[in-house]
Amino acid sequence: MIPRHDKSGNLPAGIHEADWRELETAFGGSARRVALLAGLREALTSLRRAGCSTAYVDGSFVTANQAPADFDACRDPKGVVLDALDTVLLDFSEDRRAQKQRYGGKLFPADVAAEPKGTLFIDFFQLDRHTGARKGDRQDRSGGSSVIANERQYRISKAELRRFEEGYAPSAEVDPRMKEVMADALESQVETLRSEVRRYEDLREGRVAHREIDGLRDLPVALIEARIAAGLTQKSLAGRLGLSEQQIQRWEATLYSGVGVERLQEIADALGMGVREVVSYAVPG
Repeated sequence: MIPRHDKSGNLPAGIHEADWRELETAFGGSARRVALLAGLREALTSLRRAGCSTAYVDGSFVTANQAPADFDACRDPKGVVLDALDTVLLDFSEDRRAQKQRYGGKLFPADVAAEPKGTLFIDFFQLDRHTGARKGDRQDRSGGSSVIANERQYRISKAELRRFEEGYAPSAEVDPRMKEVMADALESQVETLRSEVRRYEDLREGRVAHREIDGLRDLPVALIEARIAAGLTQKSLAGRLGLSEQQIQRWEATLYSGVGVERLQEIADALGMGVREVVSYAVPG
């Protein structure tokens, strides 16, 4: 059974077992989510053909955010025949671009180290990388753009990046093919962390003055970046809006999920943020 999200928009800590129908009911509440579910189902079907019976879904997809960028998942290795796997699922290059193009999300082996300390993906997925706090996974039996929002998250991410750059050596007993997967997975994590850290530093130091967005789902990240670029803390923004710092933290943690248009405009105004986007209509004929 999938429990309700907590105030931060995450599931309670732990692994929550569910079948596909429960997953659709709990996380199919928007057109974006329905599209991601279609890709996830295709990926799970491919895994099942290779002998996988259990997968774990995480990322912004299992938060309260109604417009997640993609989904993250990892597969239980029991019964999986590597030669029967879609080769795309073993490709972690270029931040798992091939996986995202094929399925709309990223999939990892649950028993592979996700970071240099040797933490496996199944455990790594239950930690908020920016805060270190535990959060929940949703376990599915086959049958969330991350952004650094404040100095604390920045320090944690920098420390995590240093650990990744130190590297991790798998044991000699690991299948050679899995060693390559592990190396690619770690390098992919390094690329992601470097990008996030560099983006935060560029925003904070005034080297970024705008962001191109492809649709409304990019607006929440733009609001967070606009605050950082303006040199405002979450507390400072809260003061301008007459709200508590905790409220801004919750909104940003869920990428402003459920926040109305009027409130979003108030936040943009408080940040001095301008939005100029051309909207294309689907005109018949």
